[in-house]
Amino acid sequence: MKKIGVYDSGMGGLSLLARLIRDMPSYDYIYYGDAANAPYGEKSREEIQSFARKAVKELITLGCESLVIACNTATSAAEDILREEFDLPIFGMEPAISRAMASRDKGTLLVLATSFTLNSPRFIKSAKNFENQRKIIPMPGPTLVRLVEDSIVEGEEIRQELEKMSQGIDLHTVDGIVLGCTHFLFLEKEIQRFFGPHVKIYDSHGDTLALIDNGLGRGQGGGSYRLISSAGKDREEKSQWMLENYLRELR
Repeated sequence: MKKIGVYDSGMGGLSLLARLIRDMPSYDYIYYGDAANAPYGEKSREEIQSFARKAVKELITLGCESLVIACNTATSAAEDILREEFDLPIFGMEPAISRAMASRDKGTLLVLATSFTLNSPRFIKSAKNFENQRKIIPMPGPTLVRLVEDSIVEGEEIRQELEKMSQGIDLHTVDGIVLGCTHFLFLEKEIQRFFGPHVKIYDSHGDTLALIDNGLGRGQGGGSYRLISSAGKDREEKSQWMLENYLRELR
């Protein structure tokens, strides 16, 4: 049976795994969450590449024949080098900013992501390409990532952090938000509630799934999954709880 390895810095990639299980149930999945080294957003490129190599080797040892990097930060830092070093199909997260810019909206676009992603050449180039069409404001959210890692996906802590992150921004001009980190999918309802129903939220999960589906075709598995965390059994149990809750919401 073909297995797909799904790799993230922690629990954020569970949001993509849930959609893979729902939309591509003919595969079996092994999820590797590197919670022991999370969050990645403040790490160096070399550190992230080292973490990624270790994760991929572990997933290959467990029988995975293809890899999904379910982490925008790891995609920015390590996708190219992993493709050079490992002989298997590798899929990274597709940036959602292009889809947001394809809309006719002309208000301010916020891009919520890690500091690493927002400072990456890939994002800087994308933002520069669109700077004449729309005002783009990068918003790093390291505290939001940590809250998701602590299984906090709703409540006052999130709203307070969003308020802090939004200081100095004229929210009346905002009509779009890009979720540039898989962790933030778990916070989508709170983000929508905070910014208002008129604000469109964009994520790259659909585009990434389409790439994986086109690249791999139909599998022969049964939709099973296994969760592994570099932080041990307690984190694996938390991950199971997060995944089950998110799957219920999707269905």
